[in-house]
Amino acid sequence: MNITQEATDQSSKSAILKLTNFSNFQLPKPSIGSYDIGGTRISLTKKPNKFHRLMVKIFLGWTWKD
Repeated sequence: MNITQEATDQSSKSAILKLTNFSNFQLPKPSIGSYDIGGTRISLTKKPNKFHRLMVKIFLGWTWKD
């Protein structure tokens, strides 16, 4: 086997490996709410409890939007 055949074999194996890893693809979780920071939003998948939302509001000035 020469070098070009080995490279071709390795590239086809890696392409097959990449396709098999693609089967584990999952959609991102939906956003439950977000912190509004001026014009920017930071979306979260789990709603922080009231105490955490209050502390973020007091110390950072961010507001929570459902």
